[in-house]
Amino acid sequence: MSVLTYQFVLNSKDPLATLQNPHPELCDAFLISEHYATASEIKKTLALKDNGCLVVSDNGNFTRMGKIASKFAIQGDEILKQAKLEFAKNKKVSDQTLAQRQQLVQAVVQECINQQNNLIISKVTARQLKSKPDIFIGMEDFTIPVLSMAGMLDSIFSPVAEELITYQKATQQLFSLQASGQFGHAQEIQNTNKYIVYHASDYDTAFQAASMSKAIDKQGIAISFGGPMANNNFTTSMKIAGQVETFIEPLPESYLSAMALVLGVLNGDKTDVPIHILGLGTPILIVLLGYALRNSKKVTIDSTSTFKDADDGKLFSSTNAYMKMDMYKTAAYALIDDVPYTSSSLWFHVFDNQFPSDWKGLQSELKVLPTSKVEELAIKLKANPLLIEKYIPFFTP
Repeated sequence: MSVLTYQFVLNSKDPLATLQNPHPELCDAFLISEHYATASEIKKTLALKDNGCLVVSDNGNFTRMGKIASKFAIQGDEILKQAKLEFAKNKKVSDQTLAQRQQLVQAVVQECINQQNNLIISKVTARQLKSKPDIFIGMEDFTIPVLSMAGMLDSIFSPVAEELITYQKATQQLFSLQASGQFGHAQEIQNTNKYIVYHASDYDTAFQAASMSKAIDKQGIAISFGGPMANNNFTTSMKIAGQVETFIEPLPESYLSAMALVLGVLNGDKTDVPIHILGLGTPILIVLLGYALRNSKKVTIDSTSTFKDADDGKLFSSTNAYMKMDMYKTAAYALIDDVPYTSSSLWFHVFDNQFPSDWKGLQSELKVLPTSKVEELAIKLKANPLLIEKYIPFFTP
């Protein structure tokens, strides 16, 4: 039995990609997006590669897709809300709302065609190859992720897998043309591990994408989470392989959809090529997918959420559950419970040794009691950043 290699791929724009990282030995893989492949980023990425890091070259399309989806976000949200209201009242979506959905779908499809016609793939390919990548994420069709972000593939519309075949075939064609050198740089691209992207909205469409691509020559598979992770809804059921699974309480639809996509790909194409997950940084999903992909040869995942969460004041925890925590509430609990915050993170200890905390001093300053309310104290902490900087600098905004 082969040994699974599992790597979290940091973004090249992450502060941990710089020389200031006190523990570079813990960061062994980086992704650079073609969209941000500036001279300085390329130089930094090549230095990381020279130091033995795995380099993943992304095609930068998620940024492009996001811009397209933003044009349809308001209209899509209105249609989806109306559909949910109608279903809650009448157990079905009206023909009028379905017609509005179809009109928006057609508008999205046309806009994606226009944007892709304006994209010079040979230039994208050249920029992707500048970092001399180990993993090359192939070109793809934009339509499915944009429709997902616009809410038009929500299960309430009962979309069928056949609706997406055209766009999945378009991705296949783009990947095959690029991999064979039809967009130039044939020799350079042959020296990379080329990953085909699978776009889907549920189990059936993921199964369809994978089963359709069995015969395509590829060194790896990339599963896009861009669409599913944009869904903030909760659900009490989900259709998996023709069977409706029901839950005793509402669960995050994004997590369930993400798992469904992976299961659909695994069952649709039982190949042993490596798998990369595009846009996965949620702790609990990393654990679940680690289990789902336990028989894979190699798994890599990438996300910018690690440093974006830090910017937003989120901490990762594995104490009671794999979750993200608000830093102000976390500090409030530590003060009320009289248990100073600590972490297993080596980076935390580097920082805390250099800038130690004084939890007792902050307790006294804010007159914290065991009966203090967490929410009230968290608001007070957020309103007093200078106190945080003085007493518990790790929590400084």
